[in-house]
Amino acid sequence: MEHRRQAVAARRGALSDAAWSGVRVGAAVGAAATIGYALLGARRDGYFADGLLDLAWHALARRLATPRLHAASAALALLGALVHLASAPLLRGWQRAVLRVAPLAAGGLLALTGALIAPDEVTPALEGRSALLVYGALGAGLFVATAILHGLLAPGGALRGALATVAWLVATAIGLTDLELQPARAGAARPIALISIDTLRADRLGCYGYARETTPALDAFAAGAVRFADVSAPFPFTLTSHGTLLTGLDPAAHGATLLGQRVDQRLPLFADVPRVAEAFRAAGWVTIGVVDTCLWMQPGYGLERGFMLWRNVPGDATRKHAELATILRDLRGRPAFVFFHVFDAHSDNKRLPYDRAPEDAGLWTGGYSGSFDGCDPNDPATCASKLLRRFNDDAVALPDELVRHISDLYDEGIRSVDRRIGATLELLRAAGFHDHGAVAITSDHGEEFREHGRFMHDTQLHVESVHVPLLLRLPGGSSGGRVVPSPAGLIDVAPTLAEIAGVTLPPVQGRSLLVALDAPDDEPPPLFFGGEPDEEAVRFGRYKLIRQGEAVQLFDLAEDPGERTNVAALQPAIVEALSRRLDERRAENADLAAPRRRDGAVTPSSAEIRAMGAIGYQ
Repeated sequence: MEHRRQAVAARRGALSDAAWSGVRVGAAVGAAATIGYALLGARRDGYFADGLLDLAWHALARRLATPRLHAASAALALLGALVHLASAPLLRGWQRAVLRVAPLAAGGLLALTGALIAPDEVTPALEGRSALLVYGALGAGLFVATAILHGLLAPGGALRGALATVAWLVATAIGLTDLELQPARAGAARPIALISIDTLRADRLGCYGYARETTPALDAFAAGAVRFADVSAPFPFTLTSHGTLLTGLDPAAHGATLLGQRVDQRLPLFADVPRVAEAFRAAGWVTIGVVDTCLWMQPGYGLERGFMLWRNVPGDATRKHAELATILRDLRGRPAFVFFHVFDAHSDNKRLPYDRAPEDAGLWTGGYSGSFDGCDPNDPATCASKLLRRFNDDAVALPDELVRHISDLYDEGIRSVDRRIGATLELLRAAGFHDHGAVAITSDHGEEFREHGRFMHDTQLHVESVHVPLLLRLPGGSSGGRVVPSPAGLIDVAPTLAEIAGVTLPPVQGRSLLVALDAPDDEPPPLFFGGEPDEEAVRFGRYKLIRQGEAVQLFDLAEDPGERTNVAALQPAIVEALSRRLDERRAENADLAAPRRRDGAVTPSSAEIRAMGAIGYQ
């Protein structure tokens, strides 16, 4: 009888030891998989690059704070206990070891790759042979690690329970690290944010005199910022104009020009032209780009150079906001130069030419009584931007009511992006950019609604295509509410932001606009336009000259701000003087471009060409 009781007690003890051994092994593997997943996340974030290792630690803490990760770790511990209990009375030796180790390794693999936690966020969506190789290698590594842990943690082992306990506690402790957004500190280097709202013409903002309430968030921001009333983009094309914004150079000097109108005829920036992001990075700022997935923003076209982090984020401004919020939390107050680009106002690729949030639909289009639904009734596959392009190419006569309706759709889209940008401005305020740094908001070009016979943008240098907003909040709101009427260009933004931050730029063609705050310009310097060989323009004083090959147009902006009446025949001396200025600038740009090098033209894929064609490009 006593012998039987001792045998039962021994079996119970063995089962208890097996259970606890399984819990400890499962916990260790779960913790290892959790930390491995977080490390993969930090790698995905790009934080293992030089100068960003402190951000890697913050990213690790952020990912380990995810409750699901710890739930997965606990589940692995429970799985370990069940496997050990089930295998203890059934198998012996290596068979039992394999049965105990394999499920734990498989569970750890699932946790590590994110298949049970956050699919497609940290690990790439692998298929075919690459998936077998990567997942096989991870699974084999976890199998070996678990087998080693099983030996170390076996009942009576010298390290019984210690490694599992420590691993789990470390993962949990890191996950409890404070992850609140920390604002920039007074007295430290000033954080700088540059926001580009693609395709936003200045005259559609309330703060620029528009009667509709399209931009309440931007108007509120403008009340505490300096508003530059007369700012021009160099050319109505995203890559070309952003190249000037981020270099302070004319398109011909930075290299992002057009050989033709096709998507595959757009040249990237010169590889060695200095960028403002490189100057900020060299001075100790973390340089961050959170931008759209538009082809021109992809690495290879040259805008990304100088940025330590460059994130192409699909979708509207809300998704980009979330990405920026995560990065700013990881920064923990470290000074940053942030370039934030959204594509929401651009003509769309769905059904209607311009997209808007459901709550904004009908704000100004509600009174439209026509039959236009966004598609060609004779060709239902031609919709949205493709249809606007067809209207341009075929010079289709349209009723004024329809043109106004398309313009109203654009206004509703602006109202939607304004709401989203308002949230991002609040994020930047909380991060200390408003109080201790500077925030600039602008656009790369405007949009046409048949003022000169066309829709969209990309081919004409008239005011509706190149007049863009520029709102600049200085540190602490200094000079807030001021309006600067002097003409300026996107070419002036980079030197302005560099002066605010105290960063030295290499020589540029733009100038700091802080000079205009101290003393208004009696005679502002000329503004130059152009991004392709056969179309260029110059604006000086009250006149603007547009030259297209041999054809010349001259506009008296004081009498004709909409650029409707060509007065070239009446002012031959002014045409000659402005033409001479254009020739001199062309020679200057040729000298600047001569020593530059290209990495080669970018060849977009057929899928990329189709995607750009869907939003109106040829």
